[in-house]
Amino acid sequence: MKQEELHHIRDIRLQAYPTILGTEDPETDTLQDLQQQWQQADQTISHLLSLHADTPEEEGELCLTLLVVLQTGIRNHEPLDTVIRRAYDVLPRLTDQRLQCHLMVHLFVETEDETLTPDIEAILTQWTAATLTPEDRFLQQYWHTVKAYQ
Repeated sequence: MKQEELHHIRDIRLQAYPTILGTEDPETDTLQDLQQQWQQADQTISHLLSLHADTPEEEGELCLTLLVVLQTGIRNHEPLDTVIRRAYDVLPRLTDQRLQCHLMVHLFVETEDETLTPDIEAILTQWTAATLTPEDRFLQQYWHTVKAYQ
């Protein structure tokens, strides 16, 4: 997979985060705007599902982005089931702990698999404020929100 394609995949994911956190103002969208967003998301999901990664990290990035996009409200279970299987398959092969943690949190949201919790907590406690990326900060906030509603 090309580097520019990986950057594009990450950009897609970053654009979806405000929707997941609920920081977007849904009242500003008309029904037509929402339908267009859903069509674009559906096209994005189809495109991402067709990609083939060369490394476990690339596959992890793909699965993470797919889970994030699916969590924005596009609840088509066929791709979701496929992505969950792909994510669980790649998870033990990931060497990047940050990517692993991000993927586990989003898997937990979809599956409520409590066996992921100790690993997620262990990785999150190792992170320091100085080394956090904006995506890491989002993940911490998201994880605390998810756990609060459990």
